Amino acid sequence: MRLSLTLSVLGIAIEMGAGSVLAAEPLLSQRDAVAEAFGKATVTATRLVKSERSKVDPFVWLVFSEDLHRKENLVKVRLDRQPGKEGWQVTSGGAGQLLQRVPPMRLDWAKVKVGPAEARLTAEQGAKLAKATFEQVEFQLATQPTTGVPEWGLTLFDAQGVEVGFVVVSAETGAVIHQDFGVAVPPVAGGQREKSGQAIESGEDAAKAVKQGARKAWDWTEKAGRETGGFFKELFR
Repeated sequence: MRLSLTLSVLGIAIEMGAGSVLAAEPLLSQRDAVAEAFGKATVTATRLVKSERSKVDPFVWLVFSEDLHRKENLVKVRLDRQPGKEGWQVTSGGAGQLLQRVPPMRLDWAKVKVGPAEARLTAEQGAKLAKATFEQVEFQLATQPTTGVPEWGLTLFDAQGVEVGFVVVSAETGAVIHQDFGVAVPPVAGGQREKSGQAIESGEDAAKAVKQGARKAWDWTEKAGRETGGFFKELFR
């Protein structure tokens, strides 16, 4: 009886441990698919992972990595999966100066402990508190250059395809780094207002500047041919 009970407890512990391992790397299948098709070096050199806009867990992912033969360029890998199937179809998406902006650090896939489904749930909770709704999400995953921690950037869209929110979630802990719900508004010219003969920055304008800065930092638009050399100065000035 004791032996049976011990084996049962051990079995539960092993099962829980296996679940923890699986949960520890939520992008393991995507990472392995890229490594198998294009080599581990391409995985190691990843700068940005992003999805196509989707109502559910994305079935299309784009991986941008350093071009190992031309350091100033990137290569793009596309991963497609059919609904109900587990495997990924991996194809090349081209090479060159593919992004208007390039994340300044490589992505360590092993540090990603929070998957897109968990990040979306976090965004849904924030939206509920803000009394906002969204239909589709575009995911982006990159390393925060100051902390070295991978973060998810979730762009939220309504049924008409209008951006209605943006949320940044730590891909390591699941903590909310930044969130903003509502259609983006243009910045106030100069960011300052006059009062009693002195130029002061209002709290409202300052808050808008912070939100716009956070959103701009994740604007890695695909735009072939654009120069990326000024990315660091523009992003961190």
